[in-house]
Amino acid sequence: MPAPTPNPGTRQILAEVNNPRLSLLDESSSRERQSALTGRIAEYAIITFVVLVIAGMEIARWKFNSPPQPMLFSFVAVCLTAYAATRVAFIWRQLAVLRREQLARQNLRGAIDDICARGWLLFDGIKDPRGHLLGSVLAGPGGVFCLIPRFIARGGDLLERVEQPDANTLTIGGQKVLADPLGQARRAARSLYEVLAAEGLDTVPVQPVVVFPGWQVAAPPDAVAADVWVLSDRDIMPRLTQAPTVMEARDLIAVSLLLERLASQQHASLPLHSATISRSLPS
Repeated sequence: MPAPTPNPGTRQILAEVNNPRLSLLDESSSRERQSALTGRIAEYAIITFVVLVIAGMEIARWKFNSPPQPMLFSFVAVCLTAYAATRVAFIWRQLAVLRREQLARQNLRGAIDDICARGWLLFDGIKDPRGHLLGSVLAGPGGVFCLIPRFIARGGDLLERVEQPDANTLTIGGQKVLADPLGQARRAARSLYEVLAAEGLDTVPVQPVVVFPGWQVAAPPDAVAADVWVLSDRDIMPRLTQAPTVMEARDLIAVSLLLERLASQQHASLPLHSATISRSLPS
């Protein structure tokens, strides 16, 4: 008996599985900033090289009894070299921050790879019918999770951590995190739940999650009702994969096809990451 022809939705899922993309983890902006800073270092290095060559030429003229001006050119060379070294030191610190940010993105990619290898699906850049961005969505046996990533550069104090003093506030080093990431996560999860409920999937739970790659996240006080999970790149894999099973295979399939159809209606590709279809869906 010939194998049935896969429908367009299945073909797109298979295509995305064979060519996964994680735009949530796009490092292009970080690489561009790092390249720009490296170019500035090269600029100062060239200036230093030029003035040192000029100073060397003047010293050679002095040695061979040419009319010399070694003191003048040596003074200029020393001043410009000191200026360039100071500027490079500041740029080097910025490069260190960018390297830490790049490492955090790589760690987040590794964590999501581990999650997807356990049968989860990643959808990125999904919008609801009203055009509201739902962020990145991870769906698996433990439910549906809306991920709101916040890439915040670390300063010199590597002991600083993300804290949640109350249900609506996040702080780092005593300073409030701007742009209300908790509210963004709640709104995205609420919008996604409304989309699921409109398709008869109102029993599927949606959990809002804010992810701070590269940061240590402190547990909220017992008095805080933490309806939004605040996790680091190290916490996300065990927290999601150890969650109790709340979705059956048919619900996961329905959620996946719904989000795929939603993306198709918006003329956007659906980033979906998993090893194989058989591993993506729980038995």
